[in-house]
Amino acid sequence: MSIRKLLLILLLGVCLITVVINSSILASLTDRYFLNYLDKSYENHLSQIISYLTNVLETDNLSTDKLEAELETHLLDPIVRVRVFDESNILLADVENKLEAQSGFMRGHMSFRMGMGKGSSETFTEQVEIESGGELLGTLYVTRLVSYDSSIIANMFRSTLFINSLISIGIAMCISALIALITSRKISADLRQTSYLATEIQQGKVIKAKDTKIKEINSLRNSLEDLSIKLKLKQKAKKELLDQLIHETRTPLTVLGSHFEAIEDGIIETSKEEIEILKNQVESLTFIIGNLNRIIEDETETNDLNLEDIEIDKLIKQIVNGLKNQFDNKKIQIKIDTDEKMTIRTDKYKFTQILYNLLTNAYKYTESNKKVSISYKIEKDEFVLEVKDEGKGIKEEDIDKIWNAYYRGQDEIEYGEGIGLYVVSENVKKLGGEIKVYSKVGNGSIFTVKLPLNIFSEQSTSN
Repeated sequence: MSIRKLLLILLLGVCLITVVINSSILASLTDRYFLNYLDKSYENHLSQIISYLTNVLETDNLSTDKLEAELETHLLDPIVRVRVFDESNILLADVENKLEAQSGFMRGHMSFRMGMGKGSSETFTEQVEIESGGELLGTLYVTRLVSYDSSIIANMFRSTLFINSLISIGIAMCISALIALITSRKISADLRQTSYLATEIQQGKVIKAKDTKIKEINSLRNSLEDLSIKLKLKQKAKKELLDQLIHETRTPLTVLGSHFEAIEDGIIETSKEEIEILKNQVESLTFIIGNLNRIIEDETETNDLNLEDIEIDKLIKQIVNGLKNQFDNKKIQIKIDTDEKMTIRTDKYKFTQILYNLLTNAYKYTESNKKVSISYKIEKDEFVLEVKDEGKGIKEEDIDKIWNAYYRGQDEIEYGEGIGLYVVSENVKKLGGEIKVYSKVGNGSIFTVKLPLNIFSEQSTSN
């Protein structure tokens, strides 16, 4: 059963039950007040008849036609007959509600059919003596229905109430059906769209969920959006991790290639420092290939940290020297503003990737004749690394998105796959630190990395 049919049946059922209960309660209360009204009306008419007859019989101003005409005005439910006798028991007037009498059978039949009355037309005659000053003037006989339920007015009232209840039920159900159709159409459309998003996820796409007015569907879509991102990074982990590792190999390969070319051309001499730079690139490639082998065999990413005491100033100089030739070719000045020896405990490979990718990012977005600078310091219990460039800057609306895998700004048409800053962010998280960026379009960017000094101090190194 579709959600539209289910919602329609549910809403119509609730509407029907509500209207029936409401109509029953209203009918019961109205019926009670209506019967009280008939009772008071009977007492009022009886009092008026007695008063009128007392006046007429006292004055002896008697006209049979006028008397009957007056009495006929009181032949209202539940009164069906009025008879008046004088003191000698001579009939003076006899009026009867012929319509009431003729419809006795109809009342019983209608009441039985509708189940709204007792269907009884039994009558009761009340005798009242008309007196004045202790002298008997005449006798009044008022015949009325035993039960008000069987009066024409009562049955007409119930009939009208019943018909109006049916009309109310019909109108309420039509409105409910319309609301159900509109609501179900909206819900169905949102669910169909959500189903489409699920299909997109199944096809390996990253979805962007649009908000709806239904909180639960919003929650579901947000979960699907999160799932799509996780699946992009999990279900296709092998491909994406391979992409990441391939991206990471480009820097050491580029450094090795440019330095070997420079050595071959005689631009760089094979000094001890140069050999150390090349050795460092080979170590990076060895580590990457080791992870690549684990991905191929296990299809899982290793999150092990290889913590060791690193002469961070020396490592930063090696990384910068390895990229200097590349920066020089683009006429970008790269320099280290800090000249202080410093040792910290961290993962050499992950830190190298952090700085490599930050510098590579600065290289991509910085034009010729501009400057990129690196500074570092220990502040409280944190190691603080800062990379500042004079590049094109980042739009404010893009700052929170640059850490997402495969994200590229709308204006970017040639710069990489969007993995570099994602790698930086992930490595910083694994090292228990945080990264922030301050940027202004046209004035460059400042990336600040803060790594704790003591958080990993008790952890053992692992290979």
